[in-house]
Amino acid sequence: MSQRTITFITPTPPDISAFGVRALSAWLKNRGHKVKCIFLPGGMEQLKHSGDFQYKYSQDAIQQILTVTAGSDVVAFSFLSQYRDRAVQLTDAVRQQQSIFTVWGGVHPEVDPEDGLKQADAVCVCEGETVLDQLLKCLDDPDKVNRIPGLLTPENKQVEQHIPCFTNLNKLPYFDMGPENHFILDPLSNAIEELTDEKLRKILPLMPAPEGGALTVYRTMTSRGCPHRCTYCANRIRAERFPDKKYLRFRSPDHVMGEILEVTRKFPFIQGIHFFDDVFTAMPREDLI
Repeated sequence: MSQRTITFITPTPPDISAFGVRALSAWLKNRGHKVKCIFLPGGMEQLKHSGDFQYKYSQDAIQQILTVTAGSDVVAFSFLSQYRDRAVQLTDAVRQQQSIFTVWGGVHPEVDPEDGLKQADAVCVCEGETVLDQLLKCLDDPDKVNRIPGLLTPENKQVEQHIPCFTNLNKLPYFDMGPENHFILDPLSNAIEELTDEKLRKILPLMPAPEGGALTVYRTMTSRGCPHRCTYCANRIRAERFPDKKYLRFRSPDHVMGEILEVTRKFPFIQGIHFFDDVFTAMPREDLI
């Protein structure tokens, strides 16, 4: 199998954390695939000027996104439900102008996979590392694609119970922070630009410093899953999809510290660490202290 190329497109909040995409990118790069990531930060602020009720990217931005996705074997979209309309616009643009296999993943498609199958060629309903790796390896064989556990297609809409789930998070590489092959929609120029260290520094979130002022912080997650089953949360649906497995999992303190040391060496402008776990204090007491 020759090297495959996958491009991730993710509408995000302004801080472009995008943990899912960064985890998938790191995993697939380690398996020899070429990965590009397009981050599209933004809220609903443009609507107050346009008077519209639906956020839309400009045609210039869409064309620039298509320039980045050109030559990809797969374009994967990862997003929360509030970005669903944006994902539809982007998916339509890719499918209309490029012959590329499209996949939806993330919270919204996991909760409503039927909606995803109306828009994309396939929907990932679980943690996507092994799913996307298998897809890239057997992309030319539709029969094999339709049999990948955790990947729904028009020919296979059944959500299986034995979908992939990592039990040892220490085997995962650290989040891919780029900036190589990372692109961002600049909110000022409304143009897709290559992400640089300086651009990353400016877009990372700020948090209050103990002595006053603000710190540029790096956000990370030390776990996957949640101990709770709140009816309004996607974690309940995720946990129910693999009831025989331990849904709440943690990385070891050594693995987390290795990531922090690596990212602060690469980006010395980072001044603080923000743990973004669903329930950070749910980890074992011996790890917390």
